Amino acid sequence: MKYKLSKLFIIKSIIFRFLIFSLLYLVLRLGFYRLQSLSSFNQLNRVMNNTLWISQVLITVIFLISVLICPIIKYFTWSYFIFSDFIEIRYGLLFKRYICIKRENIKYINVCENPIDMILRIKSINIYTAGGKVSIPAINKEQVEFFNYIVQERV
Repeated sequence: MKYKLSKLFIIKSIIFRFLIFSLLYLVLRLGFYRLQSLSSFNQLNRVMNNTLWISQVLITVIFLISVLICPIIKYFTWSYFIFSDFIEIRYGLLFKRYICIKRENIKYINVCENPIDMILRIKSINIYTAGGKVSIPAINKEQVEFFNYIVQERV
């Protein structure tokens, strides 16, 4: 049976990325103003103004792509399947990843929530095997309960 991430994953990603880019923009902006106030030459001030303008345009473009477009692409490229004897996780756009985990290889499952997940009422699942860890981000509470039931069914 095929499952998708919760649509709230898009909102969660936008919030996280917005906070990170806002902090980065603030640090760069304060740094440029500090450099501008230290420079005493008129020529250097013009160069700094051009650099500031170019960096602001570049940061705005990267912001729009990273905050608005990447979460939507990630949402549509993420899916997982639960079969009778294994779980398959598929994700990626350019570099597609297919991860198959046999049910008997699963050691335990950890359900995680951060503060934004709690507000949006979504959870993330970490599946631990002897070979490592696989995460399924942003799924609904009902899907988590079903997932736990299906995995524990093997015992």
